[in-house]
Amino acid sequence: MTFPVIKAALNDAPAMLFIALRMFCVVPVIIIIMLAFGFSFKYKFDKHGWGLIISYGLGFILQTYGLQYTSASRSGFLTSLYVIWVPVFAMKIAHDHVPKTSYVSIPIAVLGSALMMRLDIGGQWNVGDLLTIACAFAFAFQIVWTSRVGRDTNFMAMVLYPSLFTGLMSLPLLGLFHWDAMIATKWSNALWVAVVYTTIGGSVLALGLMNKFQPRTNAVTASLIYTGEPVFAALFAWLWFGEHLTNFELAGGTLILLANFIVQIPLPGRRPKISPAQ
Repeated sequence: MTFPVIKAALNDAPAMLFIALRMFCVVPVIIIIMLAFGFSFKYKFDKHGWGLIISYGLGFILQTYGLQYTSASRSGFLTSLYVIWVPVFAMKIAHDHVPKTSYVSIPIAVLGSALMMRLDIGGQWNVGDLLTIACAFAFAFQIVWTSRVGRDTNFMAMVLYPSLFTGLMSLPLLGLFHWDAMIATKWSNALWVAVVYTTIGGSVLALGLMNKFQPRTNAVTASLIYTGEPVFAALFAWLWFGEHLTNFELAGGTLILLANFIVQIPLPGRRPKISPAQ
């Protein structure tokens, strides 16, 4: 439901302003929760910790900015491309081999993306689609770093510091690219509903639970669970905006989901996993 909610808010406010509002609402809420429950604020600002922070920030900025130019349902399907790259990055970080299924799933995912972009009729890439595909790379890193960092870091601290960093990143981008749009912002109910919903539902609850339970499994298995996200994104986009995917877009989305599942298939004698953090 997050995709159509944000899409509605972006009709009234520029992407960077929405991100700033969301992240600077998340930070005080998380601090209050951590103080109330006595959670540790300790966070390792090493390569793993910074990897999580930077990939989190880039992912949210690219995805939200991309949503200004593409549909909520397409954004959901294209974001799911991160599942293709999670095994690749996970094996690299874990100093293991890349699953052979990646060599099958990646071409299928590329074909699915091409169908969604209607490249069969010479259609042009939408800048929002390109930004969303880029965010998939960032989110792939985020999932891998979450599994690494979460083994010895409080799950709420893993929301706090990336959210603070993302909010700070959005401020100069807001001044550079959205100053005029910020002045013309409509402070509508849809905007504030989106800020509250994404703060509580999308960040505090969803990311908090993700950070708490994902380290108990490996990143590859977790990414398979997340493949349901684009399906729900398309469903709620249809209910919220009446968005309808064309036959080509439906075929492309189906191929992306198929690629997501193929890449998870364990081959005999080799099961992808992430080694314990050093």
